[in-house]
Amino acid sequence: MKLENKSVVIFGGSSGIGLETARLARSEGADVTIISRNPDKLRSARAMGDDSFRVLVADVTSEGDIARALDAVGNVDHLVYTAGDSVVQKNLDEASVADIQSYFDVRFIGAALVAKHIRGIIRTGGSMSFTSSTLPERPAAGYSIGAGVSGAVNGLIRSLALELAPIRVNAVAPGVIRSPLWNRVPADARESYFSEFGRSLPVGRVGETSDVAEAFVYLMKASFTTGQIVTVDGGYSVSRQNRS
Repeated sequence: MKLENKSVVIFGGSSGIGLETARLARSEGADVTIISRNPDKLRSARAMGDDSFRVLVADVTSEGDIARALDAVGNVDHLVYTAGDSVVQKNLDEASVADIQSYFDVRFIGAALVAKHIRGIIRTGGSMSFTSSTLPERPAAGYSIGAGVSGAVNGLIRSLALELAPIRVNAVAPGVIRSPLWNRVPADARESYFSEFGRSLPVGRVGETSDVAEAFVYLMKASFTTGQIVTVDGGYSVSRQNRS
């Protein structure tokens, strides 16, 4: 297995896509460290996933936290960055400065700071994989902040692929995925939306966290792939269906 005894660090690995990526990487033989700002979620993730996970507490909006966590990890083969709060679904005139700043802090600035501090400890042949979305390609009303942040992430990873070469730098752009980020929506409304949206997709369903985890693990192994945004959206980006 290509991940046998490889060191994989996942920021945002305590739930959802990050935790599923941790489980899949571990099943392929990797030594996995998951990093999150929430100690309770980390303990729960370790209990639900694999007690061999190493867990560290760090807030990605704090450069000091990031540096301390990575000092504790030591050398790394692969980074996965899935840290992120729930998507901001607001028209721009309803969004506060705090809304906008918080989203950029976690999804863009945090990603950039992690790349800054991990570049010196990634071994030869290693990779960084970040999280984008389909919004820059398929925008929708009420998601302008998310589209802007994801567009910034796309620009970041393409530039870093050149700046940090030969370290490989890529991103995964999930579509609608059944994950804890949707827990802000009442359960009945959430399931109704997933069902209706899924029927409109070429694959006939919304995504699962395991679908996205497979893409992250692929990018760890894909030694000839860098500077790419891998879309995992069930065909949404090529379909005519769009949200309003």
